[in-house]
Amino acid sequence: PAAIAVDPHREAWRTIQTQVESAASLGDWGAAERLLARFAATAGLSPTITEAVKVARSRLQIDGEAWYQAEIAKLPTDLAAASARLGLLRDVASTGERGDADARYQEIQTRLMQSLNAAKRAARQAVEAGRNADLPRRGAELEATFRGTSIAGLQRQFAIACSEAAPAARLWL
Repeated sequence: PAAIAVDPHREAWRTIQTQVESAASLGDWGAAERLLARFAATAGLSPTITEAVKVARSRLQIDGEAWYQAEIAKLPTDLAAASARLGLLRDVASTGERGDADARYQEIQTRLMQSLNAAKRAARQAVEAGRNADLPRRGAELEATFRGTSIAGLQRQFAIACSEAAPAARLWL
């Protein structure tokens, strides 16, 4: 009797499929992509499994893009919350969407920095106009907007500088 050929990668493929589905269900599309890419690089895959991997990668790309678009549609208008969400999306989005998530994240960081620079200008103008008492309020105005962002420390530094400068500002004029 002839021996029946058994694909040695069949069981590994089933395991990878389960892991990919688990990662995708958790919204970690990048991890799912990496699992498929590593398995696709396995030497000696049968044509049947190679084709199944291609189909799975294609399906993952389509599903990941749909998930990402749905997540973008749900982004909050609050800059801090949107920044936090986009920071996470950059980490878990599939390769095709990661660039867009990063660009959106960088745009929010830029908008936050613009608002901080505007507040710094306003504080300087307040000092120049002799309105020293305005400084602590101006320093604290952006706290809620920056809370939870990766650049919240910059706002805190500004708020501290305003609080410390308020009593001494009268000596500068």
